[in-house]
Amino acid sequence: MAQLTSMYNFELHMSNTWQDLRSIFIYGVIFSLLFALHIVFAATNLEFLFRTVALMLSGMIFLCGPCLVYLEKSKSKYSSVYNLGIIISCPLSIGLGWAYGEMTTSIIMVLFPLLTLIIHYTIRKSFIGYTYGLK
Repeated sequence: MAQLTSMYNFELHMSNTWQDLRSIFIYGVIFSLLFALHIVFAATNLEFLFRTVALMLSGMIFLCGPCLVYLEKSKSKYSSVYNLGIIISCPLSIGLGWAYGEMTTSIIMVLFPLLTLIIHYTIRKSFIGYTYGLK
């Protein structure tokens, strides 16, 4: 009987883990699909579609925290999800800087992570409007 109880607790723990990672998973799926599309559009010389998807990816990277908050259902998790978005956006912005720097190491690889940190900090400390309980 004790084994059955421990299995039941494990299932509950797993469902809570899924709920904790739901917004990150959805963000990752959307990001991955857009990333794959941008590669396809670049390979097929569809310049307008490539630039449109690249712009969407850039926005998702620079606004990762707000995107995750938007996808999160539980208001009590907004702050932790936002902080996780900041952490996720930093390496993504380094990759974005590499892409915008024509796939070479450049100063943009340093500037983009700084820019994403400034954007996230500004949103958190915003004096106008409601910032989803981030303060």
